[in-house]
Amino acid sequence: MCDMRIPKTFTMDESILAAVERTKGKRSTSERVNELLKLALEQEQRQALEQEAARFYSVANRSDRTEERAFQQKDRPALVISSDVLNRHALDVCIVPITSVEHRRFALRVSLPTGEGGLHRPSWAKCDQVTTIEQRELRHPSLGRLTSATLAKIEAAIRIALELK
Repeated sequence: MCDMRIPKTFTMDESILAAVERTKGKRSTSERVNELLKLALEQEQRQALEQEAARFYSVANRSDRTEERAFQQKDRPALVISSDVLNRHALDVCIVPITSVEHRRFALRVSLPTGEGGLHRPSWAKCDQVTTIEQRELRHPSLGRLTSATLAKIEAAIRIALELK
């Protein structure tokens, strides 16, 4: 039996075509292909996040509003993500809110097991809701520190949420 290749056609996103044109002749074919594959992967990840966020927020919005009001009225744990240098001088700090309410699995909610960072129950870092609060609203001393592995997961989720490279 003979191995026949069947030609396939496909369309490319305008941004991919622009990248092909922009990189033409400047680098090796291998480098250009790797860049295009990376762009395609990033585009695929954004589309997957778009779908996941649409599903998550369509159900979660009602209960999140209740949770948000509770966050504003009561002491809630949060991860301070602004740099120590800024924290020593600025009036506000940048935080990731932490909740003990699990809605459904969502890629931008990083799981925090009981005990990690001094937390008394299973919790989730809400990396999709990075915000600022006034330093005077912080309670001292801090509950504790997160592991390097957990911090790396939170950093990756924040990068996705804020579309940082």
